[in-house]
Amino acid sequence: MKNSPAMDSVYKSLYQKYETSNSQEELKELGVLFKSLDDSKEAKKYALLCFKKAEECRKSEIYNKAIEFCKMNTVGSYNKAISELYSIHPYKDTGKLIKDCDRRIYKLKMKHNNEMLEREAQLSKKKVNPFSDTAKIIIIGIVLVIISIIALNIWYALPY
Repeated sequence: MKNSPAMDSVYKSLYQKYETSNSQEELKELGVLFKSLDDSKEAKKYALLCFKKAEECRKSEIYNKAIEFCKMNTVGSYNKAISELYSIHPYKDTGKLIKDCDRRIYKLKMKHNNEMLEREAQLSKKKVNPFSDTAKIIIIGIVLVIISIIALNIWYALPY
């Protein structure tokens, strides 16, 4: 590391933190600390390692959030997942996941459309008959009253 034992101790301590850290913010801070130690190639190398690992953590968080959106299995959540995945593409298998989300959105929309068509078909089968049972009974009653009136008129019109 450095010639000075104190500087070696600082490098060693910061590097141990780098190895154990999975926090994007902490890694960025470590990168800044390495950069501020001195202007050596070694300090720049460790700073770059910290910044790269911080970026990996950032992408990993976004990737995991997108996976959680996919588990919700809704069109909206798949759209959110796609948006998140595009922001880190070509990280890991984001291209494959984006296509998978698009395919699932298509399937959900097709399923929804089929359900709507089925409901419409069921509703058309259940359309109210203009002559429901109640209407038929009323019509039969009216017809019987008219026949009775006609029969009575004929009865009274007959000569005895």
